[in-house]
Amino acid sequence: MKEAVKIPVIGNGDVDSPQAAKALLETTGCDGVMIGRSAQGNPWIFRETVHFLEDGTLIPKPDKEEKKKVILRHAALQLETKGEYTAVREMRKHLAWYTVGMPHSAHFRGMINSMETMEELLAGEEEISESLDVRTTGNVYHAVMQALYLGPEAMSPDFAMDRQSVAESLRSGRVRPMTDVSAAYLRQWLGMAPQIKAKIRALIKAELGVETVSGRDLVQEKIILGYVMKTLERDLERLGQYHGGSFRILGLELPASCVIGGYRFKGFIDRLDSFSDDEVRVLDYKTGSKGTEADVENPAKAAGAVDSIFNPDSAKKPLNALQLYIYDRFVSDMPEYAGRTVKCAICNVNAIYREEVKDWSMCDEFRVACGEALVRTLDEICDTERPFRRTGNPELCRNCNFKTICGR
Repeated sequence: MKEAVKIPVIGNGDVDSPQAAKALLETTGCDGVMIGRSAQGNPWIFRETVHFLEDGTLIPKPDKEEKKKVILRHAALQLETKGEYTAVREMRKHLAWYTVGMPHSAHFRGMINSMETMEELLAGEEEISESLDVRTTGNVYHAVMQALYLGPEAMSPDFAMDRQSVAESLRSGRVRPMTDVSAAYLRQWLGMAPQIKAKIRALIKAELGVETVSGRDLVQEKIILGYVMKTLERDLERLGQYHGGSFRILGLELPASCVIGGYRFKGFIDRLDSFSDDEVRVLDYKTGSKGTEADVENPAKAAGAVDSIFNPDSAKKPLNALQLYIYDRFVSDMPEYAGRTVKCAICNVNAIYREEVKDWSMCDEFRVACGEALVRTLDEICDTERPFRRTGNPELCRNCNFKTICGR
């Protein structure tokens, strides 16, 4: 098209990063790039793109303080031009975009729809962005879900949920883990929000080492309760899809290990369950960002999925796919489940409000390619003759546990 016309040609569509803008310019020869929906909640994409096109490097993302200043200025301009009634309703969607990827943003998006004043909106954003500790939320959410499927005894506020105490309670017979979870059991707990909240409160106290829960910790309590209730709803929906009266719990916080290319991997499976006799499923509870997904089921896409994980220059690494591979290997090495289809799923609380929990059945092509790439990477790490490599993309440093060593 560029060669066929004399007027400037502007390219657009799926320009969601500086790299995408550069690729569009190079592949089409267009005179400029138009960025649309990707700027919603991310006005910084324009300066990032200009810098990348001029310098070839990526500048850091805006920090919390800069985001806060832009949100406040945006809100002030809305108030000035449209008045509070309209400004509040329009700022709801903008705040939802600004907070995408932040801890507990799914809960926040549901919360702001009932807010009527700009003061409420901005106070809510402050609570979400500054006060909530992701690790505490994750620990409490995991513990409540484990307690629910250990059985009613474990849901007592006095029942300690640290790993050692649970193991001792199982050995002594104080609690007998459930093997079958019925639809009636799920509906019963969906009608017992106060009892679940009492368990959450006890766990928050234990996690923080405090006697009472107050102030912002009450916000955290409410958010975790919402996550738990929605997880129970999703379990009930899934049970209905299998037309069964119950599903089986095969393990909770289950120790697991496997050997890949001479390297031993050890970990814990949040929940191992089964909804049919020929399947077994690993379910991982996740309270962080959803991350990038990769198609691990399609043989034709297996090589591309593995490359996106291990290629040093890959901008969007689907690390969840690597996690699913490890889980798949954990269960595949368990002789008691030989011959059964292994499925893996990630129950991400930031997505659970808008979509079902997706199961993944890994294709053999992905298993083989991922295993080979993983072993090559580990061999390189263990080879003292080969120096560390540093990525040219600072965004990838967020995934790295060694950034303090390399100085980035």
